[in-house]
Amino acid sequence: MAVDWGVAEVALISSAVSQPLSYRIPEALHDHLAVGSGVIVPLRSQSVPGIVVQVWRQAPPTEYTLKPIYALVDTIPLLDAKRLALARWICHEYHTPLGRACALMIPPGLTPKTATVIQLAEQPVRIKTRSADVITSAQAGVLAVVRQCGPILERKLAARFKRLQLPGWRQSLAQLLDLGLIERMSTLELPRAQPTRSTLVQLTIGAATLPLVLGNLAAKNLPVNVRRAAALNHLQSANGMAWADWMLAETGATRADLLWMQDRGYVLLGDAQRWRDPLADIDYISKTAPPLTSDQQSAWDRLRIAVESPVTTAPAPRSATNRPVTRLREFLLRGVTGSGKTELYLRAVEVALKQGKGAIVLVPEISLTPQTARRFLERFPGRVALVHSKLRPGERYDTWSRIRSGELPIVVGARSALFAPLPNIGVVVLDEEHDASYKQDSPPHYDARRVAMMLARQHDAALVYGSATPSLEALARAHSPDDVDRRSTGESSDQLTLLELPNRVRGHADRIADQAARLGVAPALVADERSVVYQPLPQVQIVDMRAELRGGNTGMFSGILHMALAETLQRGEQAILFLNRRGLASCVVCRDCGQPLLCPNDGVPLTLHGIGGRTTRSPVKADQPLLVCHHCDHSEPMPAVCPGCGSPRIKQIGLGTQRVEDAVQKEFKNARIVRWDKDSASQRGAADNLLQRFVNRQ
Repeated sequence: MAVDWGVAEVALISSAVSQPLSYRIPEALHDHLAVGSGVIVPLRSQSVPGIVVQVWRQAPPTEYTLKPIYALVDTIPLLDAKRLALARWICHEYHTPLGRACALMIPPGLTPKTATVIQLAEQPVRIKTRSADVITSAQAGVLAVVRQCGPILERKLAARFKRLQLPGWRQSLAQLLDLGLIERMSTLELPRAQPTRSTLVQLTIGAATLPLVLGNLAAKNLPVNVRRAAALNHLQSANGMAWADWMLAETGATRADLLWMQDRGYVLLGDAQRWRDPLADIDYISKTAPPLTSDQQSAWDRLRIAVESPVTTAPAPRSATNRPVTRLREFLLRGVTGSGKTELYLRAVEVALKQGKGAIVLVPEISLTPQTARRFLERFPGRVALVHSKLRPGERYDTWSRIRSGELPIVVGARSALFAPLPNIGVVVLDEEHDASYKQDSPPHYDARRVAMMLARQHDAALVYGSATPSLEALARAHSPDDVDRRSTGESSDQLTLLELPNRVRGHADRIADQAARLGVAPALVADERSVVYQPLPQVQIVDMRAELRGGNTGMFSGILHMALAETLQRGEQAILFLNRRGLASCVVCRDCGQPLLCPNDGVPLTLHGIGGRTTRSPVKADQPLLVCHHCDHSEPMPAVCPGCGSPRIKQIGLGTQRVEDAVQKEFKNARIVRWDKDSASQRGAADNLLQRFVNRQ
């Protein structure tokens, strides 16, 4: 009986091999393996993950001996046909290995990683060297540790040696490997991202029986009964079901109390998968869509038709050249800050959801994702996924799984959210499309704006670039709606339909009037015909600080800025001061020899950070000023004298956010200040907390 052979082309996730390799499909995997499947395959002496990019159901050529595929990562393919086609386009467009392009679409930690195991050799074979019969005391110490540990991962063994502080252990380990007394083996570690399961508690007694049970517990005023009654009340308030760990923490009950209640039929304990949701702690209030301004309505009329309609109408109209006219679905929404671009995004997403499709909304910075996700949660509660590279592996895995299953049809995030496995996309939005962070600066390189364009065309989805200051590339492609309608042909076009929102929306007239009466102010606003008030764009004034210095002002703030800050604080309002430098000073130089203090790795000036104002991992005490390189994170203590000439006359040049914070606190002692930079907002959730303090007028 002939064997049903099969050959698979596998793109390795590792960048060590740029081209896909051929592997034999074992008979046990014939019915489960498909294009897009994640697999584990041999590569020399290692086992590595990869993606199947092509399958042939035929016998391999007789002159080749193909290694077999070891195993599947998941029974469901990790990439569908459209994602795989997008990976091929990225591979061709940006000259990156196909496996690395596929890796963009897989959450980190999903595929196992290759690791090295150190163990004693089963049959030691000594190499014939002059020291073959004698091992040193250092080697004997390393050998004793390996014998005590048994087979152990090399990285764990290295950590153990560091704790033991064995001198020269790394060299001794290499010598023992050469002597054949220990050996290295390749293995696969379990994926870091695994589904998590927890105990779920369900209330099994009805509303009529529960008061009787609580009364029996209260009859005996014992601490244990108080805990059990609190647990039952908690379950009732949670609609009869709650996670055990959360309920125990809230009520003070114990695991023994749960088992006691289960034995009496009060509750049922079960095991269930528990989603790790990065949006679980975000507070929001459901809101309805506000009425549109005249500018928004004009833009929305164009955008709505594109989202609702297919690309080509039927019957297809014909141009003068007898080509079918294509309705373009790619837009550049140019609107000043506060003009209401996000409201148009929300409405486009709503139309896509009504059609049973999903939406991807990109923002340039991770720090912007919580507030953007909150806006979408307010309109679409329970249907929004947050995706960016700073999430924990478990959170990314769970979010990826829920997106793939269709449970979360709206994806909000930074550029990596573009590769979320939405099965059917109706609209793709890139907010602040001009931002340079949409370009991936580490391998594999790509421009998220161009990738978004290809993704939208694959899914026949509407594409919206939004910005107050569009990039030159987008402006070069943008044309007015009427001009686009005249030019559009059946051929592929890179034209963008330009939609404009020139006015900043302040709010609705009735609400503005109420607020003005409450605060006792007269707002400088302009009403339009729809009872919406616009706020004029602010005037910009440039101050020559040299003239300020000649006038005797040696402070950090100009006279007009100092006056504006004082008036703002007196009115009970808030102010924002922007500065694109962190720390206390951007450079430290010697006044005598002129030598700046430079980073030994990058040759750039070191930035001075004050006490408690840095995030670098440094052995220097936290209560000492520190010089930090913002490129490589090198740090060193602030010297008392110049390292070059020994002069104590060291001068700090330039301003940083810490110095501005100190100056504001000194000038306005009653002002409440928040400093938002990479140092203060690097911790998880810190950026959102800082923003909320400002939103709450704190």
